[in-house]
Amino acid sequence: MRRCVVLLVAVALLFGAPALSAKPSKEQVSAARALAYAGYQLLKKEQYAEAYDRFHQAEKIFHAPPHLLYMAQAKRGAGELVAARDIFKQLAEEQLEEGAPKEFAKAQDDARQALEELAPVIASVVISLSGATLEQATVQIDGADVTAAARTGAVDVDPGERTVRATAEGFNPAETTVTLEEGATEVAVSLALEPLPEPEPGPVGPVQPPPDTAEEPGSMIPGFVAMGVGVAALGVGIATGVVARGKADELDTACP
Repeated sequence: MRRCVVLLVAVALLFGAPALSAKPSKEQVSAARALAYAGYQLLKKEQYAEAYDRFHQAEKIFHAPPHLLYMAQAKRGAGELVAARDIFKQLAEEQLEEGAPKEFAKAQDDARQALEELAPVIASVVISLSGATLEQATVQIDGADVTAAARTGAVDVDPGERTVRATAEGFNPAETTVTLEEGATEVAVSLALEPLPEPEPGPVGPVQPPPDTAEEPGSMIPGFVAMGVGVAALGVGIATGVVARGKADELDTACP
């Protein structure tokens, strides 16, 4: 009950606090207040993902340290300790303006205490590769890209069962599952990337014969026509010769 009162007071005060550079509209005030209240109710019901979403929406409307505090608490409740740690740290390091509401300072104190509680719980892994180097590869833990952290040293992770995966161009992906206890630090995780096999040469087809130069049946029609014309002409020539020969014989008979 006390936490709920603190939250509502903080949300009500943040809109008139000197720390704020721009005063929101009445509609924004109502929207942020409604989202924060709904988020707190969800947080009490341990509906952490939904609670985080409401506080995050309220924070996007207007920044207030209590929003960050409850966002981090929702992440912690969901078991996302690294994400919670990062939000708590952001809140703890924030420079409050002079004259900020005391609820803002209280939220920072709670964040610092939460950081102390999380420090011995968060685990970490050190990832090494064979076959390819970390500079060549992309590394993921539970689908989240951790390549940059993996190249510089240990990667902070939430306790529990985690899937580590590495991919690199020209290599088969490598993946392993590791179970981490709370507070386990710098657990060694090794992955071996095997090169992809060289592509086999394609089959050599049979030697194709040279294209047939014979004309298609359809293209022989002009030849047949020409041949027909030649035969007809030959026939006409023969007939003409026969007639001429007959005339010559007649002349020979008439004029010996």
